Amino acid sequence: MQKKNNKKRIVPPKTVPAIKPNKKKSFFLFLKIFVILLLTAVIYYNSTKNDFIMSWDDYPIVVDNPLIRSLSADNIKTFFSTKTFVGANYHPVTVLSYAIDYHFFKLDPHKYHLMNLIFHLLNVLLVFILVYIITKRDSAAIIVSLLFGIHPMHVESVAWIAERKDVLYTLFFLGSLIFYVKYIKKDKNYFYLCLSLFALLLSLYSKPAAVCLPGVIVLLDYYYGRKLNTKLIIEKIPYFILALIFGLITMNAQKEFGAFNKLVAYNFIDRIFMACHSLMFYIYKMFAPVGLAAMHYYPFKNKGWLPINYYLSFLIIIAIIYCVYRFKNYRKLLAFGLLFYVVTILLVIQLVPIGNAIVAERYSYVPYIGLFFIIGQFYCDIEDKKNKLMKFVKYAFIGVLFIYTMFFSYSTWQRNKVWENCVTLFVDAAKKYPLNNEAHSQVASAKMKFRDYDGVIEAATKAININANCMAAHYNRGMSYYYQKKYKESIEDYTEVIRIKPDYIEAYNNRGLSRQDINDVKGAMEDYSMALQLKPEYMEAYINRGALKSNIGDFQGSLDDYFKGLALNPNIPEVYNNIGFSLFSLRKLDESIVYFNKAIEMKPDFMMPYFNRGNSKFYKGDFQGAIEDYNLALRLDDKFSNSYVNLGLAKFRLNMKNEACNDWQKALNMGNPQGMLMYKSYCR
Repeated sequence: MQKKNNKKRIVPPKTVPAIKPNKKKSFFLFLKIFVILLLTAVIYYNSTKNDFIMSWDDYPIVVDNPLIRSLSADNIKTFFSTKTFVGANYHPVTVLSYAIDYHFFKLDPHKYHLMNLIFHLLNVLLVFILVYIITKRDSAAIIVSLLFGIHPMHVESVAWIAERKDVLYTLFFLGSLIFYVKYIKKDKNYFYLCLSLFALLLSLYSKPAAVCLPGVIVLLDYYYGRKLNTKLIIEKIPYFILALIFGLITMNAQKEFGAFNKLVAYNFIDRIFMACHSLMFYIYKMFAPVGLAAMHYYPFKNKGWLPINYYLSFLIIIAIIYCVYRFKNYRKLLAFGLLFYVVTILLVIQLVPIGNAIVAERYSYVPYIGLFFIIGQFYCDIEDKKNKLMKFVKYAFIGVLFIYTMFFSYSTWQRNKVWENCVTLFVDAAKKYPLNNEAHSQVASAKMKFRDYDGVIEAATKAININANCMAAHYNRGMSYYYQKKYKESIEDYTEVIRIKPDYIEAYNNRGLSRQDINDVKGAMEDYSMALQLKPEYMEAYINRGALKSNIGDFQGSLDDYFKGLALNPNIPEVYNNIGFSLFSLRKLDESIVYFNKAIEMKPDFMMPYFNRGNSKFYKGDFQGAIEDYNLALRLDDKFSNSYVNLGLAKFRLNMKNEACNDWQKALNMGNPQGMLMYKSYCR
């Protein structure tokens, strides 16, 4: 009997086929990302049509910022100087981005808004990439990037040109995190670590808020379960050194610009509860973004107590910490997401008070990524559980997400309309805070930009009725009364400003103008002199006092003041014209012509120096030259009747009586009394 062979037959190994990428899945994933970006672009379309927010930081940071006018190597070097601060911040990369915009678009606000939107769309894409490489779940990445892209709390960061620093620093911030995660996953490839550090440097150069990034790096180590050892600590040192350097630079900038708010009305305990309120404010607004405003003002204390919700916020935070501890299965996720939120928002919860707002919607831009991450991961957890209950919960989750998507999209679309200009922005804020005098005062400031003097007076009066010591409201109302030629009311408001702030030099100068217009020469002279006593380099007061001296015949005194003003700013053509007039009045005719020429050279469409130069030439006996200048003046302003009078005089001296009478007739028809006198005397 043949023995059975029990040995197993050896099967030669087959080549393992490569796993082909799922093209269909990749296509649908790409389509989802594209839809998110398209939805974000559509709901932010309104922002690209908005103008500059004229009474806020857009003017000092962009419109009136001489730094952005050149892309020369020397100027770019100035951007990066640690002594160059713009808007109380050190952000040279952001300034460079404005300079690039200016190079191509000059001051077209729509292009600046468009660039902000492009940066926001890039951030949406980077949020998707970051979440995807952390979780390897496209569902989580889609949810987080969708909520990040469309949330109404992010409108301020995108729609405000001066907040370019927010979207720009986030771009490099996210890049740094992405490279760090790749460093962790790619067998500690130091190339990615270097890229992460370089991206951090660019983020810090864009906005100092990036100093919080080393804290997020530590959180990523915690999330990935990396063990604490010497190597782990050493690789973090460069991150913290960069953060420390830029933190010190920023503190110096904030001190120099006086951005720190002493908040004398609130003690340290108050600030603890205010910080708790700030933390809970952003979490609440994440789910219910209603009552949004450009400014959220500090609370009023009633008998020494803050509003009740400030104390409740502290208790809610304790409850959240307890829940994180109790939910063991979700502890790491909750701790990572919540600490991401806390670390990235900690500097702006007003433990160290900065600015005039207790919270600001733009501060949520990066921190919300941590909270959205929790939501995205919760959905993935629900998706992984296949029982019937979880299937129902999954569809309920998708339904709620759809409703929120519609709500957020509509709210963001509408919110962008509010950011159309400074008036719409602050009128909206005043509606949200009708009992806050600062809200109405900012409406007045905004309307002043549009020369809506009745609107300024109405808004400023509301602010003053709430708080009689609202200095800005008195100041703006005083200016509006001045432009309406209500000089008495203007003087009263400027006097109130000076009572509130005795060293307010602009108030003295402006009150001097009002007093001058009611012929209170002594009072006006005292105000200009007081302004100069407070600020000897105050150019406007020298010019105004010089004009007042000229009006009362003190032409030598006026020249002294004009030349002092000119030394402070040699680029004002009106000053050269005024100097020329005083020299003419002293019959220093040749010298006067030199200054009239300078005024014309600086501003060829300035009518008065042509007229005044004509007068100097007339008195020199150069009647033909005078006629030429008077005609030039009339080309620029044919309603200035004195030009016709003097033109007639010059022609009369050249025995051109008929032509002279024609000119005097024109002056007479315009109601000029001297023209009438000349016509009656020589033309009948």
